[in-house]
Amino acid sequence: MSAPVPARIRRQAVVLLWLANLAIGTVVGSSYLVHVPDADGLRVWLFALPALVSSVLTLTLVPGTLFLVAGQLVRSTQRLGTLQAAFWTLFQVLLFADTRIYNIFKYHFNGQVLNLVYTRGSEDAIHLGWQVWTSIVLGLAVMITLESWLWRRALVTSGHLQGGRLKFLRPSVVWSVVLLPAVFLEKTIYASAHLSRDGQITQLARLFPLYTPVPMEHLAAKVLGRAALVPETVQIEGFALDYPHARPSVPLHGPRPNVLVLVVDCLRRDMLAPETMPATSAFAARGVREFTNHTSGGNSTRYGLFTLLYGLHGSYWFPFLGARRGPVLIDELAAAGYEFGIFGSASMNYPELRATAWAAIEESVHDQFPGKEPWQRDEEAGAALIEFLATRPVDSAPFFSFLLLDAPHQTYRFPECCALISPT
Repeated sequence: MSAPVPARIRRQAVVLLWLANLAIGTVVGSSYLVHVPDADGLRVWLFALPALVSSVLTLTLVPGTLFLVAGQLVRSTQRLGTLQAAFWTLFQVLLFADTRIYNIFKYHFNGQVLNLVYTRGSEDAIHLGWQVWTSIVLGLAVMITLESWLWRRALVTSGHLQGGRLKFLRPSVVWSVVLLPAVFLEKTIYASAHLSRDGQITQLARLFPLYTPVPMEHLAAKVLGRAALVPETVQIEGFALDYPHARPSVPLHGPRPNVLVLVVDCLRRDMLAPETMPATSAFAARGVREFTNHTSGGNSTRYGLFTLLYGLHGSYWFPFLGARRGPVLIDELAAAGYEFGIFGSASMNYPELRATAWAAIEESVHDQFPGKEPWQRDEEAGAALIEFLATRPVDSAPFFSFLLLDAPHQTYRFPECCALISPT
């Protein structure tokens, strides 16, 4: 039976594994640096590189400290190593996922990302095929194996550190030579930029998750005699949703045209052309195209549809979701006697259109179609819309109908007959 590992060696090994994951996390997080403008000079990079190290250090500080305590209390190096391997693997995977999210959407893990995880119907919006799941499983296996190996090496290296060798790997040396200078440099540059309102530097801080600036206004005013710039105060009268400010004026006996809205999620604007969409282009040519300069209210489905139906900026989405408030458009159409037929090939639980745009007419929403592939559900939703229109009596009330097609959304599944063939 092997002798128990002394607590001081366990603690030293925990710190070494922590520093190793700090280094790995810095390499993973280097993906954020692709968004640093190339033409902004040396000062920007003197901030960005240390800020990356500092941010990863901030993310690892609490778990590293907790594992340091565990290194003192948990005598079994195997149990301690398994616990750390599992956590640090999860940490690196989540950090990698955050870099992917930022590269695509320009924001980090937030409430919207968590909302995607726990909201029913989100599986219709995000599809992870077997290739993705295979990559995830392989990545987890590789990381757990690597973390377990690093733990064993950390135990061996800790013994050498106790014997006076490998002094350059001592945590005190790493902290004093690398970490503290990096933190000091980037916090100083940020504080200087903040005091001078240099947006070139302060905006770069958004690249890094949970970036923590050091407030310097009062210190600068007290020590350096430099008055802090005080931003203008914004008065907020209340937090209750005030919508609409004024209701539209609809003539009592005015015209009541039918309204049909066809939305193709994630379709590129330049695809609506005779070469790629001949039938739809011909249909559009027979109508009136007034809104050719429309800009989406955001870079996700929920914001784009919110702007389309409410006529408001996408940032208002969450207050309306919290209040379960539909658009005044639907209110007025309902008051005018319109009938509704809402069809979607993807679940309208995510984005939460049932709780926002369709909150008052949820019984008119049809989004549960049996097709396995998105294009199959597109066809089924379209057929349901056609049936809704075809079975209406000639003298029935006017209608508002909305069709949301989802095939161009990830995972981009189409029938083989619809493969694009370049014109010759």
